[in-house]
Order: sequence, then C-alpha cells, then structure tokens
Amino acid sequence: MDADADNLPALTEATVEVVVGELVDDSQMPVQFAPDGVDPNETLTEDAADDLASARPARTSEANMVSYISHLRRRGGRDGMGAPVSSLRLAMAAIRDANARAGYENWPPKKATAELIRKQAAEHARARRTPKSSPPVDAARIAHLQQGTTADIPLARWRDLTILHLGYLTRARRSEQAAYRIDSVVFERLDDGTEQMVVGKRTSKSDHWSTGREYIVRDPVAISVVRTYISLLAELGQTEPQLPLLRGITRWGRLMPVPASGTGMTGHAVNRAFKRMVTRTPGFDAKNATSHGLRAGVPADLAAQGYSAAEILVITDDWKSTTMVEKYAKAGLRRAGKDNLGRAQQALDALVVPSPVLVEALRRLFGGAGPAVPVLQRQADAGHGAVEQCVELPDSLFRGHGCLRLDQKGSSYWGTSSGLPLGMVGTGVGVPKAPWTTGTGEPPAVMSMIPEP
Repeated sequence: MDADADNLPALTEATVEVVVGELVDDSQMPVQFAPDGVDPNETLTEDAADDLASARPARTSEANMVSYISHLRRRGGRDGMGAPVSSLRLAMAAIRDANARAGYENWPPKKATAELIRKQAAEHARARRTPKSSPPVDAARIAHLQQGTTADIPLARWRDLTILHLGYLTRARRSEQAAYRIDSVVFERLDDGTEQMVVGKRTSKSDHWSTGREYIVRDPVAISVVRTYISLLAELGQTEPQLPLLRGITRWGRLMPVPASGTGMTGHAVNRAFKRMVTRTPGFDAKNATSHGLRAGVPADLAAQGYSAAEILVITDDWKSTTMVEKYAKAGLRRAGKDNLGRAQQALDALVVPSPVLVEALRRLFGGAGPAVPVLQRQADAGHGAVEQCVELPDSLFRGHGCLRLDQKGSSYWGTSSGLPLGMVGTGVGVPKAPWTTGTGEPPAVMSMIPEP
C-alpha cells in the first residue's frame, strides 16, 4: 500500500468546489399544485367551493322571472283568472330580494317584468278589479279591536292582543310577527324605576344582510299585554328561548305543538287571527282591514299629530323612501279630518258649485232680478249638519258690496244673522216679507240680508 501511495500523482493546488446533496427516491417527487397558467392564490379549495355553493345559489335569470310573473298574471289568483297587481309586485320583489341576499345586487333586471305588471294593472282597471289595500289600523282602531278578542279563552285573548300591540309598535309585517321567538322580547328595568320592552326583529324584506332591528317599547299597556301572554305560556312550560312567540291555539283553548321546523303561527295564520278580531268587533269602521294595516298605524297617527312624511321616515326608520309613508300619512290626515291643511287645499275647497236648491231659492226670492249664476264667496260648516254659504249680490239689489248669508240643511235655507225676514232688513229691495219654501215640502225658511264684514 505504501509503495503504491508513493507512486500517486501529486495534488494540484486548484480550487475545489464541494457539493452537498441528498439522495431522493424519484418515485416520490412532489406533484405540481395547479396546472400551468392558474394562480393557486386565486383558486378556491374544495371546501370553500362547497360552502359558497350552498350559501350563494345560482342567480335567477331575467327570462325565468319574466316567465314566472307571466304565469301568475294569466293563471294566478284565487279564481285562476290572474293574480292581483300587488301580488305580482310582491313576487318580483321577493325574487330580487333573494338574489340580493345571495350577493347579486339589482338582479334580475326588472324592466320587462315591470312592463307585464303595468299591463296587468291596466287590464284590471278596465275590468274594475282595482287593487285593495288595508286601511291603517291606528291607536284608536286598536282600542276598538280589543273588544273582538276571545274573552272566554284567556290564552287566545292575550295572544291576539300581543298581535295588535307588537304589530303596531314594531311596524311588523305578518311574516315578521310570525318570526318572533320567545327570546325576541326582553324586559328591562330603567334607573328611574320604569320598565321598557326591547323587541328584536330578526330579519325583514328590506334587511338584505339580516342584521336585524331592535325596537324600544315603553308603552306600559303593551308591556303588560306581552308580559301576561308570556306568563301564560310559562305556565304551560312553553317559554324556551328558541320557541316561537305566537302559537296556534285550538277552539278549545289548547296550545298547538311546535312542529319539527320550529315554526308557530304562519304569516297567514296571523292575518286570519286579525280578521277574526275584525269580524267579532261590533261597529268596527274598517271591515276590509288586514294585519298589514298595523304596520301603517304609526305613520298615520304621527301624520295626524302634524309630522311630515320626511319626519316620519326619520322617526320610524322602517322605510327607505317616503313613497309608502306619504300614503299612510294621507290616510291618517283624512281620518283625523286634517287633510285640507294648506293654502292650496283651501283654494280648491273654495271652488264649490252652487246647489240647485240655492239657485231655486234665489230665483224665487228675487224673481228675474236675481243673479242667474250665484257666485259663492264663502262656504263653511255652520254646525248641526248645516252648510253656511255667502252669495255675492250686485249693487242693484243691495246698497254697497254685500252678500246673502244662507245656511243650508237639506233643501231649506234660512237666515242666521239678524233672525228677521228679508223684507224687514231695510235694503229697499221689494221682496216678500213672509217666509217661503222651495216647493220641496220642507218647512218654511226665513232669509236675511247682512252686510259683508
């Protein structure tokens, strides 16, 4: 060995590169993550794709929505002769709302569908199938409806009262009332010793992100009503937080069980309970009212108190525009007798066509010398069912500018200022002094001439 070593060539002093490596089994080489041209950072995992598929279904096509609305327009409705316009609008809104919740805002396009709905509205108008809307159920009507609750079944009575008060104070649609759970209502004691009720609305048609909404109720009557109803449920062991608040009750007063779906009363059941109250309430002035009228009650009452539609929109925070608020506000003003506010409405109210009884009265009073077409200067309510009218007369019949004041009740006219027959006023006009009638069988009427104040 040593002899051989001596015969080895001498090592040069060149730079030597040392390479460190690792032996690998080529059968276990790593596989490429994605095909060429695909960015892994922009690719969903299988789990993410499954989650998104269940949370975001395929969007509705425009043709699909138009076909569905067309079917309802032709064959929908209770009689199969076509759904009402309100149902078509609701169906279109529900489809677009479902797409918005799935992440497709303002989809599908509604131009073609809206054209079908306008066509249905025109056809129904010509056929006198006008859409029906519930009148607002304001606080006064709710007080009246309380007489229509089932007094002989306490559980049903307090449930119906709960429907009235929560529907009014939370401006709840019937579907929103049906979604209330036991834990949707929380009672809180304030520092001053008073109590308030917090009602949580889980979701609504206009709540695309299901963020929910809380309503603060401090009406002691409403708090007492809801508390009493929940206490009756507690006696039956039915106050678990997840249980529905509004429950079906049989005619014998037994509480209906909750199905596997966890639902209590449906929206239709809430409306049927409301309609039963309307039927049972003697002398109720809005027989065509539905449970949706409870939602319109607060705007109607606020308008009657003098709040504008814009102010009501801010106070309630339940509508996105003043379109529906103005409709409810007008109904509230009309019901309160305040729909003639403003100079514009007063000017229109002054444009009154004289009644034929008034024209006949002037003809009999003045003969041919009287005005053929009397000009009404004023018209106002004189009380006791009478209407006070002031008729302008020419100077030839009255010294100076004046008017003939008449109070009309039925077909009779009589003076209310001086109480004297017209011939005794001293106008110089030759007219009969005796009372007269219009020839319609009414009692004699006395007229008087008074100067313009």
